[in-house]
Formats: sequence, C-alpha cells, structure tokens
Amino acid sequence: LPEGVIRVTKNAFNGCKNLKEIVLSSRTVEIQEKAFYNCTSLTDINFNETKAISSISVDALDNTAWLKQQTGDCLIINGILYKYRGTETTLHIPKSVTSIAEYAFANNAKITTVYLPSTLEMIRKYAFSNAISLTNVVLFKGENALSYIMENAFENCVQLKECDLKYAANLAEINDRAFINTKSYKDLSIPASLTVIGEEAFANSGVMTVTVADGSRLQKFGNDSF
Repeated sequence: LPEGVIRVTKNAFNGCKNLKEIVLSSRTVEIQEKAFYNCTSLTDINFNETKAISSISVDALDNTAWLKQQTGDCLIINGILYKYRGTETTLHIPKSVTSIAEYAFANNAKITTVYLPSTLEMIRKYAFSNAISLTNVVLFKGENALSYIMENAFENCVQLKECDLKYAANLAEINDRAFINTKSYKDLSIPASLTVIGEEAFANSGVMTVTVADGSRLQKFGNDSF
C-alpha cells in the first residue's frame, strides 16, 4: 500500500480470494471492519514492520489464511492483544501488551481471573463484554500505564467483584457504560489521575462505596454515571 495510507477502510479488500500478501504502510494506524474479511488466500501481512498500528477491528482478518495459521491462546499484534482463543480460567496477559482490542474476550464464559501487565495502556470498547464468569481483574501494583477504559469494556460482567483501580495511577478516563451491569462490583476506588467518568459508566452496577484519592483531578461526571 502507498506510504500515505494511514487507514485500511471498511471492506477495503473484503472477499479478495486471490490476495496472497499485503504490505501495509509504515504509517498505517488502523484496520477497519472486514478490511480483509474472507481473503482466504492471504497468508502474509507485514505487521512486524508497521509499528504505528493501534487499532484492528475484530472482524478485519476473519476467514483469512493468515489468521488460521496463527498459534497460541493470545494473538498479539504489535502490542495489541487482538484475540484470546484459550480455554483457561486464569490468564496472565503478557508484558508486551499495550492494549486489549475490541471484543478480545467478549462472550468468553470460562475466564474468571485476568492479570493485567504494567505495560497496558488501554482497554478498548467491549473488550470483556459479556464475560459472564469474570470475577477478578488484577492490576499491576507497581508503576502502571493504564490510561483509558473505553466504552462498554466490562459491560454485563455480572460476576466481576475485583478491579481495584487505585493502582491505576495514570488512569485518565472511564468511558460511557464501561462497567454497566457489573452487579457484583461493590467497592470503587478512584485514582487522583482520573478526569472523566462517562455516561452510565457504572449504571446498574453493584457499587455501594466510592473512595476518591486525595488530589483528585476529576472534572466530568457523565449523566447517570451511577
């Protein structure tokens, strides 16, 4: 692709069954919905040379030969935990991960405990949505890079009891509906770094106590945050 291409747009190569190799621009930052969907002969993608990529849609690579030849429970692309395909109940996310992609754990009924690495910066939209057995999200208790929890990230995680955000000393935003319907989540600690709590962020959750750290920089509560 030309060096100026920063996004591979929705359905760009959808159904190109004879496409075998794609050379992405070094400036490519995003691969959108079904960009390479059903490219059944696509085996080679130069992800190792495209360090700028920060977002890959959940279905962008579905039904490609490239995806089928990947091994391991955690499919990681340039620091993005793109898909989790394992069956374990407990997972230590590798330290190389800087973001968890949209829907990476969505609808997973087995995972109960996830340990987040210190390198993690962002949990994207719907990352853990409907992970109905998820009970514990354990944050690294030292220096921690987590800055953004995006929309609906933990939606309908009805068993979630532990996600101690006080250790997320760089957390800036908890976006809309991030913890909606987390009925077992009782105690919320807000770090001083947090500036935004989005609309319905904790709506219909079980939150009963909220502790705000000294020196709080919180500026915005969305409608119906709790």
